[in-house]
Formats: sequence, C-alpha cells, structure tokens
Amino acid sequence: MRIMLTGLALLFSQTAAHSETRLNGDLPVKAAVALESTEGLETEYGMIRTSEGLRLRSFVTRPQGTSERLPAIFVTQWVSCGSMRFSDARDSQLKLLARQSGMVMIRIDRSGSGDSEGLGCDKLDYDTEVRHYREALVQVKQHPWVDPDRVVILGSSLGSTTAPLVAEGNNVAGVVVQGGGAVT
Repeated sequence: MRIMLTGLALLFSQTAAHSETRLNGDLPVKAAVALESTEGLETEYGMIRTSEGLRLRSFVTRPQGTSERLPAIFVTQWVSCGSMRFSDARDSQLKLLARQSGMVMIRIDRSGSGDSEGLGCDKLDYDTEVRHYREALVQVKQHPWVDPDRVVILGSSLGSTTAPLVAEGNNVAGVVVQGGGAVT
C-alpha cells in the first residue's frame, strides 16, 4: 500500500500543471495585485527599453517545464489602453492560446499602460507605437526562451494594422491578424 501511494504521489507530482512567475529587470510593478500566474505556464515580467529610454513592461510565457527555445507569438494590441497582463478572473482567448499552443507568447504593455513608462496610450501616436513594437520584437527575439527564426506576429483589431508594419524588415515566420477594420 505504501509503495502504491508513493507511486501515485510521484505520478501526480510529474503531471500537475503548476505555474511559476518571476521578475526580470529593474521596472517596478505598480499595481497592487498579485503577479500574473497561469496554470501550466512559466511567466516572466521583463522590460523593453525603447530608443528614447522608456521602459515598457513585457510578459513572456512558455509551457511549464520546457527548456529549449520555442516558436513564439508576438502580440500587437487592440485599441484598448489596458495592460496586457492576463486576468486571474477569466480565461481570455489570448490566455487559452498561450496555454494550448505549446509556444512562447510575448505581450508588451504600451507606453503609459500597466507598469510601462511614458505618455498614456491615448496620447501615443501610431508611428511611435509601431516603432516601440519593432524595438520590442528585436529585443525579445534574443530572449533565451525564443527561437528567433520562428516568431509569428499576432495582431488583433488595431493590432491587425500594426502587425504587418512591425514585421516589415524583420525576419518573422508569419503574420496573423484578426478583427481588423477598414475605412472606405
């Protein structure tokens, strides 16, 4: 009986999907909420430095327990100025994609959003936002979790217009957009 219980404990300890979150860099966490923690994912709160010296919050996730460089999804955000931090309250489509894809996912808080420094997102011009994403892409492709030759940019809504511009001149594996709009 003791051997069977020990075996079951070992089996469950190896298959349980835990999460781990860590801070990397010198950008402080402003919000009085717990760090993002998603079952089955390791999460790193990092920092991107823009060419004008701003520090932008990055969130990099990967499947728990992986050690090799993985393909990555780099997200360009919709029009809302909120943080890209995953909510603990619900499973968004983006959070489910991060958990189920087996890939690294990279999210960046815009200038003035979440922990990021700078003007508020509502005062950020389009070209500056695209430049920040381009600078972030170059930096995160050097992250030890990311296979730099297999990065896909995912743009949603407004991000569907920025994603192709962020990809331009960068070596990316693809661009995926959804929910984009147009003006006649």
